Amino acid sequence: MLRAFILSVFIFSYISLFCQNKDTTNCIIYKSYVDYINNKPLIKSNLNKGDKFKFVFPAGTETRLKVKIKSIDTIFKAGSIWGFEKKGFLFRYYEPNNRKEVAGENKLYYKIIYNKEVVIYTINHFPHEIPLYYYSKNLSTNIKKVKDENLSTDFSDKPKIIELIHKITNTQ
Repeated sequence: MLRAFILSVFIFSYISLFCQNKDTTNCIIYKSYVDYINNKPLIKSNLNKGDKFKFVFPAGTETRLKVKIKSIDTIFKAGSIWGFEKKGFLFRYYEPNNRKEVAGENKLYYKIIYNKEVVIYTINHFPHEIPLYYYSKNLSTNIKKVKDENLSTDFSDKPKIIELIHKITNTQ
């Protein structure tokens, strides 16, 4: 129990310090990957000024994003944006051709927890907040579930990356 707590504190600290920006008041929407790279947001909202940023019906599926700025509602359907930043974390939209690629996942926005030599994502599942981990080679390639078969296919010549992914996701 103590080991799990210490590991959780370490992972949270690592993510907070090294993986994301620190802006926790703005929510930023990027129409495309190119817009994200060039820092050209489609919409920038400020939570401290009463702006709202949430997913709408059907609950739990994260398919439609609703942004309310100065009493004006804008709804973004699944696939209409590349991703968004919220409370200092970057989320990327991804919908695979085959749902089995991501274990039948119904959430389409993946939270980025590491973005250096490889990109690592997580999604938490309610009610127990069980994290599932995914990865991609960069921010514009397919997202895959962290499992040995996928890792050995993609990184057979890069064992240090496999080791890094296992270390960050605590999957081995």
